[in-house]
Amino acid sequence: MIYHSSKELRFIQNSKKCCVGFIDLVNSTADILPIVSQLKIERYYSIFINTMTKIIRGYGGEVVKNMGDCLLYYFPKTSQLDCINEFRKVIECFLEILDSRSTINEHMIQENLPTFSYRITIDYGTLNFALTGSYNQIDIFGSIVNICSKLNSLSIPNQINIGEHFYNLLSSLPQFCDQYDCSPTREYILTEHNRYLLYTIIRKKNIDKNKSRKSSSSSLLSNQTFITKNTINYHQEIKQEDERLKEIQTEKNSIIKKIIIIDDDESVILTFKSMLENNNNNYNIISFTDPVIALKYLKQNYYSFNNNLLIILDIRMKNINGIQFYRHIKSLDSSIKILFITGLDIIDELKSMVPGLSDDQIRKKPIEEKILQNTVNKLLS
Repeated sequence: MIYHSSKELRFIQNSKKCCVGFIDLVNSTADILPIVSQLKIERYYSIFINTMTKIIRGYGGEVVKNMGDCLLYYFPKTSQLDCINEFRKVIECFLEILDSRSTINEHMIQENLPTFSYRITIDYGTLNFALTGSYNQIDIFGSIVNICSKLNSLSIPNQINIGEHFYNLLSSLPQFCDQYDCSPTREYILTEHNRYLLYTIIRKKNIDKNKSRKSSSSSLLSNQTFITKNTINYHQEIKQEDERLKEIQTEKNSIIKKIIIIDDDESVILTFKSMLENNNNNYNIISFTDPVIALKYLKQNYYSFNNNLLIILDIRMKNINGIQFYRHIKSLDSSIKILFITGLDIIDELKSMVPGLSDDQIRKKPIEEKILQNTVNKLLS
């Protein structure tokens, strides 16, 4: 049966091109699984939805709806191509979200809630608008919404990911290349002969955050960073992008995985190092006897580690104990892997104090060499 009703969905005859995108939480289902309190689960999602909505609206964006742990949004003022500052505001909006993530996660830790990691995806294209339900809520449709949804599943966490249409638009904006760096990271296969590229974008280090939000005078964009289809043959561009993607993938595959051992007993560190150096995986091992120095090192360098870092951590240490250290690290990046190796008989208590901790992430001292090697290999695989 086909059912027609003007009360449920009514399309509005005024489509327009705008920036559109998704932001969702990484691994939220697994993160909240150990939480028993319904109030804490509600608090977890409300902090995410309310905080993201407030920031997006502060930059002229509109959150259309939430789908579980995912928000769909668009920026109405980007329908005017001559409003260059509105496109910068889109980028700065999500840079602010990423800049504030550590502060937000510190708050989550204080409430004994899991920390946040985001997938952020933005693209540009034609949106169709509709009114839904009895309260005439705005909803958006269109192929660009569908593509952006697919791209979001490929997006790199805690980075701003933009689709190919938005990339091509940005490449035509004055002085954009002076403020931001952009590089291809993924591709989405539309058809056998048609693919769609995904890029990440970051603010250049020498650009003041406040200055980057201001509009600048018109000038031709340097073509050193961006390649446009208006100035280069399409097939030649695809070939170049393909080579760049291969170079990026080769570089990722060649990254040596790192292990940081933190224990205030130097003899324990030497023992663990010896065990792991006998492993065939050729890990890069760094060690600290002072957790304060280790934390400072991680805060300065954690952006460069991605998913190639494992921290082996004791519980009982001076200045900062293992649980406190764990919470500090998770406020930086919840994807960093942690392995507790402790002489204390508190494994069950530790799992209750640290939500989401798996059995593979806790080992008892003394530990056999083979068990340590297998555990580390599994966590870094």
